[in-house]
Amino acid sequence: MPAWERGVSHKLAEKSVRPAARAKKIPTATRVLDVSARLFNRHGIEGVSIQQIAAALPISLGNLTYHFNKKSDLLAAHVEHFDRQLNESMQALGDIRDPRLFTSVCVSVVRLIIRYRFLFGSANYITKNGLVPAARYDALIARTKRTFIEQFEHLAAEGVLKPFALNYNMALLVDALWHQWLGWVLDRQLNPPACEPDENELAADIGLRMLFVGHLHLDATFVAAVHGELMALRTAPPA
Repeated sequence: MPAWERGVSHKLAEKSVRPAARAKKIPTATRVLDVSARLFNRHGIEGVSIQQIAAALPISLGNLTYHFNKKSDLLAAHVEHFDRQLNESMQALGDIRDPRLFTSVCVSVVRLIIRYRFLFGSANYITKNGLVPAARYDALIARTKRTFIEQFEHLAAEGVLKPFALNYNMALLVDALWHQWLGWVLDRQLNPPACEPDENELAADIGLRMLFVGHLHLDATFVAAVHGELMALRTAPPA
């Protein structure tokens, strides 16, 4: 092939590749949020500086602070993203009597909370240092708990959730689940695993723990079906 044809072919190839390459580029702000979430989950919010996040990307400190001037700005963005995704997960809840659909929605909520667990495991540090306004942080916790209460309310309306005994209610059940969840988060911060397990396995394990806490209040047939869905997810090959 003549040199000029090779040159034209090369230029045409470059033109055809460049739009796709541009389309795949991830915005810097999105990369900052993704990397900072992983670092916060691994080391705690208090154990990660803005400089360390910039180095991990890697981008300049100036580039990072152009998008998020302070750690509090970064956390505010994480809180907003978490809230929005939590609402989207709940909107996907349809026929709650269907164990497969119920498990799917619950697992999506669990995955989301796992992804943002640094917001809950570093609660004292966040509030003590004013990284998130106290009222906003309280609303975040209340909204997260409310998500589980709403699921139980749906189950009760469909007759899947049994009536509670005297002096016990949905809020107390959710508090029991919540404290178990916080215990798991704190344990992982104190004893981080050598490597993160598969996301499906992790979400299924937490789902099974929650199911164990609440199984006495649920219809036995429904519990068995949800248990089967979670076990299938747990043993599924990594995506």
